[in-house]
Amino acid sequence: MLLEKLLEYANKEFEPYEVQATNSDLVKLMRYGIVKIVFKSNKRTVWTVIDPEKIKRLITLRNTKIRLPSDKPLFSNIVGYDIHKKLLLKCVNSEKPIHVLLLGKHSTAKTLFLLELTKVEGTEYLTPYITYVGLFDVLETHPKLLLIDQLDNLKDNKVYRLLIDICEYGYLTKITHNETVRDKTDVKVIATANTVKRIPDALLSRFLIVKFREYSDIEYINIANTLLKDYNIDSELKEYIIQKTLPYKDIRNVLKLANICNSKEEVDQFTSILNFIQ
Repeated sequence: MLLEKLLEYANKEFEPYEVQATNSDLVKLMRYGIVKIVFKSNKRTVWTVIDPEKIKRLITLRNTKIRLPSDKPLFSNIVGYDIHKKLLLKCVNSEKPIHVLLLGKHSTAKTLFLLELTKVEGTEYLTPYITYVGLFDVLETHPKLLLIDQLDNLKDNKVYRLLIDICEYGYLTKITHNETVRDKTDVKVIATANTVKRIPDALLSRFLIVKFREYSDIEYINIANTLLKDYNIDSELKEYIIQKTLPYKDIRNVLKLANICNSKEEVDQFTSILNFIQ
């Protein structure tokens, strides 16, 4: 609710407690040119909003939900990974909160699984740019599933602390200048990560960690053919694109080339200057 509070104070000066924030929260917004300090002493810091329009855009962005069409069964758009599907369905349907970390290198369908889960009613999909205050606001709406992409790349380290609280104890605790807010939550956290290096051990131990291995050649080819099924290009060009991207095992490369190439010659021309990450 911080952004909404700041809009209320758009035309007047305020102290952090008046918008239920800390100076640390506001300093981060100051870096984005949203607020600035107008007075500072040993005892108090006074702030003012300098760009209300940017706040409105951030509120719109925060409230934009990523949601796939729910007319198809869960995970039906993902080729293979049958055991992963079975396990995740059990976790989603469990009566008690089970928190899951999908761990593996890039391009191993982790994000695809996360996006598929947006079909479930009552989910919130978050990026690594979520802040402590932003996450608290989301949790106050009592989502059923909290989906976090790239948990290992969170920009606000305080988010890790809040996640530990909800995964271990099932409570939200927020302290303001005059009260302590404590709320029960049964949310299930499902996140992705390429590595566990940046994730605190205290949080990592709360997760059921599911490994995603790299595709085999056959799996990669099958998945690529499935994704290209609706593309209006001939089968020979599709096969050529798949073979050109096979050494890198990144399905995204197939789609990128399919979107811009109309011939084998163009595939050769463009791949000669492209840098595919392996």
